[in-house]
Amino acid sequence: MSDETGIDAAGFDVAGLDAAERRVDEWEADFVQRTARRAATLVTARNDDGSIAVTMSASGKLLELHLAESTRLQPAAETAREILAILNDAQTTVAARTGSAILGVSAPSFCP
Repeated sequence: MSDETGIDAAGFDVAGLDAAERRVDEWEADFVQRTARRAATLVTARNDDGSIAVTMSASGKLLELHLAESTRLQPAAETAREILAILNDAQTTVAARTGSAILGVSAPSFCP
């Protein structure tokens, strides 16, 4: 039981503890919401002609790699370079979107 000052018999500020508990609950809810947004972030990046596409998760895991039949007509080294370039683009986009989801702010206008 507390007196009119909000201090209980053991000397604890009950009102202050209640306020701190509410703040921690709000932080937890916000963290859960941001984590859910991060988990929902998938990024697909393609080369200029669409013959190569990659899809990545928010954690940067490659989920899908699409190669059109037309890629078989070009040198393997060129296909490899294009795949790496597209992966780098996707990773940059994932980082921008994930950071935005976690921080709760919009990605800069230069981010896809």
